[in-house]
Amino acid sequence: MFPIVRLCQALGGFALAVSFAPNGLRSQQPASVAGEWIARLDLNSQPSPFRIMLEAAGDSVSVTAVSLPFSLLSPNNVEARRISDSWRRARVTVPGASWKFDAGAPPNSLHVEVRRWQGGDSATVTVTFRNETATAPIHHLVSVNPSLLKQYTGTYVLPSGERIYVWPTSRSGPLTYLEEATSRSGTLFPVAPDAYIAGATSALTDPVRVRATFRESANGTMSLTWQTSAGREDVAARSTAHRREEVRLQGPGGLLGCDILIPAQGRAHPGVVLVPGAGANDRYNVFMIAQVFAEHGVAALSCDKRGTGISEGDWRFTSFEQQAQDVAAGARFLRQRAEIDSTRVGIWALSEGTWVAPIVVAANPEISFLILVAAAAENRREGVLISNMEQMRRSGVSDAEIARYRGFAVRYHQAIMDKDAATIENLWKEYSGASWLPNTMPTAQTLNDWSWQRARLTWPYEPGPVLSKVTCPLLAIWGGEDFEMPPRVEKPLLKRWMLAARNSDYTLQVIPGADHTLRIDAPSFFLETGYAPEYFRTILEWVQTRVTRAAVRD
Repeated sequence: MFPIVRLCQALGGFALAVSFAPNGLRSQQPASVAGEWIARLDLNSQPSPFRIMLEAAGDSVSVTAVSLPFSLLSPNNVEARRISDSWRRARVTVPGASWKFDAGAPPNSLHVEVRRWQGGDSATVTVTFRNETATAPIHHLVSVNPSLLKQYTGTYVLPSGERIYVWPTSRSGPLTYLEEATSRSGTLFPVAPDAYIAGATSALTDPVRVRATFRESANGTMSLTWQTSAGREDVAARSTAHRREEVRLQGPGGLLGCDILIPAQGRAHPGVVLVPGAGANDRYNVFMIAQVFAEHGVAALSCDKRGTGISEGDWRFTSFEQQAQDVAAGARFLRQRAEIDSTRVGIWALSEGTWVAPIVVAANPEISFLILVAAAAENRREGVLISNMEQMRRSGVSDAEIARYRGFAVRYHQAIMDKDAATIENLWKEYSGASWLPNTMPTAQTLNDWSWQRARLTWPYEPGPVLSKVTCPLLAIWGGEDFEMPPRVEKPLLKRWMLAARNSDYTLQVIPGADHTLRIDAPSFFLETGYAPEYFRTILEWVQTRVTRAAVRD
């Protein structure tokens, strides 16, 4: 998965019923301090984002939400949520140029004070939690219209020829960037509708590493001023190497909203359909890699999953086989385009998408290549087991305890498939006290929730027989530190299926130090700095050798 998705999963939110005195901060109008504030805090030796949401109503301002990572509150998400809920209805006082509030009760007391300096826009926040205090700069963010995000999205070329890719992680943002030369990537935080900052790490604002400003010329051409903390400032022009076109496809489950990025020079381009990972991902989830392909001569199609963006249907109740039908529709669309060489259309897939893509290839021999990132070679049910056991192994859990967990999980997953709440309740009693026991026990009612329905829909799919029919050129890439699809398990199994298929052109590569999404692994997601440079080099060199070299040029 990509940065913002993970950031949202990592943060826990809690609402606060609080208000300011009418004079507000620095005697400003309430509306001037409304919106989102964000800082980097170092509490309990964990650099983490800290967010506060303010809402103006008449002459008062309310704090509507504050977010701290749940990992700071409790290893148990249920307990973490209980703690955050206890902070609701805190009262705010506004002495002069600062505002502050105290919430909760020992040992989970929280004290927050924000001071905005007279005569400038800078501010600091001081947070005390569990008798530990941290002070840091805090930034007032603005809300950006999605139409502007769409306008800013694209590839920008520095005077040196280096590219900067900019895209929103979803239709509503936020913007994210990738520096091609360094593979650094992260969130662009809006401090004005056209001005953004990015920290030295992917998901934190401070220390500020980049200040970016978008400008539109009189003829409508966009440019990007890119200023780094190293003192470099350049103006990057919008790339003209590819163009973007919005399209709608008729899939078996309804209309699909998509974007196609087409190289501007030449004709009869290769094409690739992009398949995202798990979750409610729209076309922007894979827009970065779409830009990379298009800038290097390969037309790329990215679509909203069913029920996201403008696509019809509901991805939650869609099987892998049904998702494959949508991908096949995308491949047919590319082959019918005049700008595309119909003999050179392939598929790129990430994570969960690597269960989907081979179904298309096995049923459609005209698909000419397949790229699998964080490739899965076992069924999803076994994949859940492997992922959890890999995390336990890396955390130092004994082999005996891991085997005990597996014994539990096999029976637990079967009970989920059977909707057997009685067996699940008995398992909770039998393994009571185990540190790995899930936080919440499914019941007869919750077993009907969509997440368990999706499990029952996707767990039975067996990828082996499908992979054994993949004979087109295949590239599979894993991050060496990926615990969700650990390469020590997936790579040999995928090789087995390629041998069964008698595939004479397959490449299986592990990139050391990279995680599940091929970002450079770090002790915390918040400390990641970007992608492993080998990731993009590996794909582009492989594509150049097998796909683009035969491109027909005008």
